[in-house]
This record gives sequence, structure tokens and C-alpha cells, in this order.
Amino acid sequence: HMAPSMDFNWDEAIENESYYLSNMCPQDHEFNSGIWLDLEHQVRRWARRDSAICVACGPILPRKDKNGKLINPVTGEEYKITTIGRSKVLVPEHFFKVILSPFGDHPKAIGFIMPNENVLRRDGRGNAPIKDFAYNIDRVEEITGIDFFAILPDDVEDKIEKWYEKDDWFSTKRY
Repeated sequence: HMAPSMDFNWDEAIENESYYLSNMCPQDHEFNSGIWLDLEHQVRRWARRDSAICVACGPILPRKDKNGKLINPVTGEEYKITTIGRSKVLVPEHFFKVILSPFGDHPKAIGFIMPNENVLRRDGRGNAPIKDFAYNIDRVEEITGIDFFAILPDDVEDKIEKWYEKDDWFSTKRY
């Protein structure tokens, strides 16, 4: 699921709609049940803290370089094509998630770029911290080619997309 079913468990019909193929993308099981799940839980905490947030996420797809070769826009390396099923559905190498909090103390946004594999802490105990994969929105836009918050007034969009304050997002307070 790109939009997790748990985010819609307040209404059975809407939760059931989260199971449509249009809301799915192949993910490594360890990634989906590991660091990606950690990020989903954190996003829910931010939503409770800030009363409402806007979230967009999805796969980061390969691009063609000037020679027509498929490259991974995150690493700049040749894209390792992996597919599943008879229809040969592409398994992405990376995923992104961007979060906009327009109603907290001040408007703010943060982005994440994660490899489609579970990334463990250096000591091997548990998942790596999600903040290790945090980026400003401008960087996520550069990699994905998507203009996420174009509807915002330009001065607000420019400010929140250029930087993020880690303390705004990763404070030690519990919500």
C-alpha cells in the first residue's frame, strides 16, 4: 500500500478501497514491514500532533540518460530491472514520501527517499532511523520530477521546500 490501510480504518468501505491495485506498488517484504512501516507510524504521530498533514508517496522510476540507458535517479547508476508476475511489473529500487504540515506552529515540509530494502542500524539491531533518509522537498522533486506543492503561494512553497528543521520533525516529545 502506498496509502496504508490503517490510515482508513475509521470507515470499513474506505479502508477496503485502499486495497485497489491503484494504491499498490511492489515492495520488498522486509522493507514494507521494517523501515517503511516505521515511517508510516511516524507520519501518524505527526498527523496527531499537527491536526492534519498532506502526504504523497510512490516509487522512484528509472530515467533515460543522454545515451538512452536507464539510470536510477537516486544513485545515478544503471537501473537494475527487476520484475514480478506474468505482466512483468517493475519492482522499484527506491520509494519517496513527502509530508506537508500546513497547520502546526508554522508551515513545514519534509521528504524521504528510501531504498526498497530494509535498512538496519549499523549495529544490526533494528531498523535504521528514518531521519537518516530525510531530505528537503527540493531534493525529492529533483529526483522524482514532481512539483509537490505548486498550489501553495510561491513564497511559502519556496521556503518550505528549500529546507527542513530536524527539530520540527524529530523532537523527543511524545504525541
